[in-house]
Amino acid sequence: MYCLLLLFVAPSIVVAFNPSLSKQAPLKFEGSMLGVAAEIDLYRHQECAEISLTGFPLGGTVSGLAEFETDEWAVGLDDTLKLALSRRRVRIESVGMFRNESQLWVMLVLPLIGRRVMWLDRKN
Repeated sequence: MYCLLLLFVAPSIVVAFNPSLSKQAPLKFEGSMLGVAAEIDLYRHQECAEISLTGFPLGGTVSGLAEFETDEWAVGLDDTLKLALSRRRVRIESVGMFRNESQLWVMLVLPLIGRRVMWLDRKN
């Protein structure tokens, strides 16, 4: 039964997101918490975001891409960003945005501190 189903499923094509090819202007958000400044360019139609984190706790700047689904709060990070955060024992639990798109929030789990919410305000 499963073999028959697999025969009729078309192979999916994975295309890497390239922000320079996007026709949509990103929603830009900025915020900071505990010495780390975050800048996020959010591309809603492509369901991804460019993330840049800067600060002493990170040892400089860390950048990468994140993918999300519009209906859910879960977020997937690219390998560079995932590795940088895991080395610092930081985990992103969820991400959300107000309906009016004025603020974005990120639920973080930080070492020694626990759960905290980082608020980012829209800049454009």
